[in-house]
Amino acid sequence: MGYTVEELREILEWGGDRVRVPVRRAPGLFVIKVPASRRSKRRKQLAVELNPIKEDGTPTYPEGYLLYGRDCLQQYRQDFSKQFTEAEAYLKILSHPGIDRLVESLEEVNRGWATTWRKCLFETGGERLT
Repeated sequence: MGYTVEELREILEWGGDRVRVPVRRAPGLFVIKVPASRRSKRRKQLAVELNPIKEDGTPTYPEGYLLYGRDCLQQYRQDFSKQFTEAEAYLKILSHPGIDRLVESLEEVNRGWATTWRKCLFETGGERLT
């Protein structure tokens, strides 16, 4: 499942801003390129988007929830059912067997910046792409 570190680096380097790439054999998981921001002094990086898919295979929402690192992944797994009414669909995505490996590869590509400049979704009140 997922992408190799080299493939993720290519997405980061050559993908357009906010490009959404579906993760192979993992419905509801996408790799998103988050553009750099001068205002927040954030460099470009990758994130995992959680967005359940509809029966026709398209994402349920125009923008999903972003996951930047392993700390957030663990927190999502513990707290998701308490925070959202549509928790069942998200918990199914979070229980995919390859998500841990994907997030570890993503952190390697982002060179450890994944959780240093931004806190998890639940700590910040949520963030979606705009």
